[in-house]
Amino acid sequence: MSTGTARAVPTAKNVWIVENNESLRLSQVVNLERRGFNVKAFESRDELRQVVSESPEEVDVAVLDVNLEDKDETTTGLDAGEDIVEKQPALPPKRIVYSDHTGAEYYEAATKSGVDDYIPKATPNGDIILYNQVRTSGLVRALSPVRAEISEKIERI
Repeated sequence: MSTGTARAVPTAKNVWIVENNESLRLSQVVNLERRGFNVKAFESRDELRQVVSESPEEVDVAVLDVNLEDKDETTTGLDAGEDIVEKQPALPPKRIVYSDHTGAEYYEAATKSGVDDYIPKATPNGDIILYNQVRTSGLVRALSPVRAEISEKIERI
């Protein structure tokens, strides 16, 4: 018989999208907002950089395109993901790449940079898979502090 109080399952709701294709970006925003997520969307890494240091909210999940068209430099969604990680290094967001690029070199670069998932845009039902990964990644991130607390209790036993 447990004497502890029940704890609500934490949820992660803040999703940032960095996608240079306007119609796809807007579609992702609508689809995730309909499902209860708070979404901020950016067209470029430059646009993201203007907001990332000033925003008080934590980012739970970042959805990143590989190719981004910035004015002054060649940049990728992987770089944009690093900008977000630097904002909150203690509990970084889960990062999902959603890209047209399906080559092994892109997947390998994403994996080396610490991306949590890589979904090709051409995947059948890719938008549904993306939503499920955002939801799952958000839950995993939200449960990270709980997992650490449980681990500490187990070590004391």
